[in-house]
Amino acid sequence: MTTGVMERDVECYQSITTQEFIFGEYWNKNDGTCPDIVSHINTAVHDISRFTPEIYRRNVRWFFEVVKYFLDVYCPTTIYVYSTAGRVNEHHVPPQFKSLTTNEHVENFNRIALEIFNEMKHDRMKFGVDLHKLTTAFPDSDYLDAVHIQKYRYDEISRLFLTEMSLL
Repeated sequence: MTTGVMERDVECYQSITTQEFIFGEYWNKNDGTCPDIVSHINTAVHDISRFTPEIYRRNVRWFFEVVKYFLDVYCPTTIYVYSTAGRVNEHHVPPQFKSLTTNEHVENFNRIALEIFNEMKHDRMKFGVDLHKLTTAFPDSDYLDAVHIQKYRYDEISRLFLTEMSLL
């Protein structure tokens, strides 16, 4: 395992998995140096259609264990910040995903991930923002589609996040 730059230059939308993006692109973006902060928002909506809750639990545990390993072995000053996935606008979910992409499913996957995250007990693994709780207050009109919100809402969330992390 290395912390060097990936052999191929890809953008985040080309990553197949959250793990590929975080460990292969984002974490290694700076020519072998580690970022000060890695902010990760749970992408549960991408996993709901692919994994049962049991498989998701296994995958999330593995993911957080790898984060711990990276922090301990490669990035001794990096802070990893985890936030929950936001609410889904169920009125805009494509028909093929209607039975799976519900707020009930997102809440369940958030619960699983947060439970495992809390078990990690690492001083540089911090909880960020409960985006599901926060976005539940947003009206459906603030959504561009089933999961993406208007830019001004992302700006509000960013300011809240930076304030919460005492970075503003």
